[in-house]
Amino acid sequence: MTGYLRQLQRSLSFIEAHLGGELRVEAIARHAGMSMWHFQRVFSAALGQPVMDYVRRRRLSRALEALADARQSLHDIALDHGFGSQEAFTRAFKDMFGITPGACRRKHEHGLMPQQVPDLTTEYLFHLHHRITMTPRIETLPARLVIGIERPFISALSPKRNNHLVIPRLWQDFGPRIDSIAHRTNNLAFGCIFCDEGTEAQCRYLACVEVSSVADVPAGMVSRELPGGKHAIFTHKGSMSRIDRTLGYVYGSWLPRSGHRLRSAPEVEIYGEKFDPESPDSEMEFCLPIE
Repeated sequence: MTGYLRQLQRSLSFIEAHLGGELRVEAIARHAGMSMWHFQRVFSAALGQPVMDYVRRRRLSRALEALADARQSLHDIALDHGFGSQEAFTRAFKDMFGITPGACRRKHEHGLMPQQVPDLTTEYLFHLHHRITMTPRIETLPARLVIGIERPFISALSPKRNNHLVIPRLWQDFGPRIDSIAHRTNNLAFGCIFCDEGTEAQCRYLACVEVSSVADVPAGMVSRELPGGKHAIFTHKGSMSRIDRTLGYVYGSWLPRSGHRLRSAPEVEIYGEKFDPESPDSEMEFCLPIE
């Protein structure tokens, strides 16, 4: 079992041991021995759902088992399984199982499917991602000076996510202004994701181009130096509407099985001449920083 699989399995054991109490992403990530941002990315891709969604479903699955004991009140079951009130428990239970806990107990429902704790193996991850196989290039990329537009966004890992609104609009605003940037070195465009340690969901996205000098930065834009270093470079082919499938494979299947470790650096998307958002033959590259 690789390091990431051991860390994920450790996080699942920690969750199971604390389902009845307060559970925060920070504490789970710390127990797994990973930064919060990387932990959320890897967990969500490997398990197919965000961390706290998994916690909620496991709590409800445990509560489903507890309903068989008629001596326990619904109120006590709610509190014992991490819900603040019977009302919150009832809403969450109905959302997951399509029936209230009271009706479930009265009807002796036995066909409901609880969420099981998965056994995380390389085979499990391979099948989870539909037997997809993508082999990246491992390259050391140079540091780059870039100029572009940067905006904060809330990642897809948070219930308050707005990445699907912020990032497309950012590119719409940046595209027409690219020609105003002086000292460009090539015809590539880059999308860079920065997530500060210690924040659960807040990130920054930078749409930019590479330059040889940051002496002339247009109004409303910023300059940055992208750190160089070792990257695993994946080619995403086809519509950008399917990019989540590629990223799910990268974080949920390839990384835990690869033996590589993530390092603290921005993820980088590279858009070249083969990129055409309207074409099924479009290609772009996703660069994952690794040690």
